[in-house]
Amino acid sequence: MAGRRPKSAKLKLVTGNPGKRPINEDEPVAVPGWPDKPQGLGKDGSAEWDRLAQLLEGEQRLSLADGPHLLGAAIAYQAARDFERKGKQRGLPHDEWRKFKTGERMQWGEYRKYVNDMCLSQGTRARAKTGGRGKETGKLGAFIGRQANAKKPATG
Repeated sequence: MAGRRPKSAKLKLVTGNPGKRPINEDEPVAVPGWPDKPQGLGKDGSAEWDRLAQLLEGEQRLSLADGPHLLGAAIAYQAARDFERKGKQRGLPHDEWRKFKTGERMQWGEYRKYVNDMCLSQGTRARAKTGGRGKETGKLGAFIGRQANAKKPATG
């Protein structure tokens, strides 16, 4: 298939639909939940898995289908951190150092791809829309709160 990968309907609603193409209403819905963290992740990768999962959960976007992306991001993060640590430990000749830094850059690039796919990078977050959770919802929530407080019997 040529061109960009198609975005899911939910992602189009979050990031906007500038092309105004119709949104697929029959798209399967991801099951919300916390995906199982695989065993064998390093200390840094495991911590990054937890951090990214908590960010997604806080935005109520975490689903069981996010497991592979979280795993890819955690592995790439762990590899990049390992490259950083190994680079600081050994004194390499200039040619080997350049190859080493290229490998490190490649790992950070892979990490960024996974984070972008989950709409967690600064660039994708800046373009994200709240999907109607702005002032209207805030006013509606305040109205409902006032109505609930008005119906409570006075105590005292």
